[in-house]
This record gives sequence, structure tokens and C-alpha cells, in this order.
Amino acid sequence: MSAIAPPPPYDVPLAGAVPALWRALLTGPWRRAMPVQLRRSRFLVALYVAARLADAAGRIPALVDGERLVVLLARSCATSPATAARYLAAAATAGALTPRPPGGWSLSTTTVPDWTAALHQLDHDQEHAPAHVFHCPVQL
Repeated sequence: MSAIAPPPPYDVPLAGAVPALWRALLTGPWRRAMPVQLRRSRFLVALYVAARLADAAGRIPALVDGERLVVLLARSCATSPATAARYLAAAATAGALTPRPPGGWSLSTTTVPDWTAALHQLDHDQEHAPAHVFHCPVQL
């Protein structure tokens, strides 16, 4: 008698396109559950950009058209790559995104992301970020 092998792990969703479901959750119940600080920040824009970059299975590659994901996300959100990386980490803390090696991400369709944890992550990162000194190359 041979042992029955477990089924291989599948990254493909069982039904429906993951980005469409993710956007529906983001515009509906997830947005209503988000703290106002997240809704009114570029964090929400970063989530929409992440959904746009995902394939039908919800996977976001580390390189998109030869460009690093963090750089593309930063440009799309009109922010720095460091801030875009903070947004990705906060979305992962909430449970809305899942890191995929090597450097890629995956949309997570969890029913209740912890947006408060994402807000705390962003606040914590902001408090411990190095102070930047404004340097104007032109003398005023």
C-alpha cells in the first residue's frame, strides 16, 4: 500500500482574481475600519498601487519592468523609497500584504486586517527615523 502524497502547494487562488477581491475589500469594509490617519495619508494610495502591480494570483514581483518595487511604489505615491518601504512593512504588519522571497509581495485577502497595528508601525518608524537636515544648494 502506497502512502498518499499531500497535494502540492498552490499559489493560484481557487476562484476569482485576487486583485479585484482585494480592491473590493479595500474600498469597502477595510477602508471603513481604517483609522482616519491612514485613510488620509499616502498609505492608502500605496495599497491601491500595490493592487495595480499584482498579477491575477495576487503576487507582486520584486522587479516590475526592470525597476525595484520600492522605487516604483515611491514614484507612484510621490514619496521617498524609504517611506514606500515603511508603507509595505506597515501593510504586512496589518496583514494586508505578505512578503514573498526574494523581495516580492503577495496580496492577502484576510477578512480583518489590523489597521491599528499598521498605524502604530508607521508612528514607531517615524519616531525612530534619523533626523534629516534640509540642505539647499542655492544660497538664498
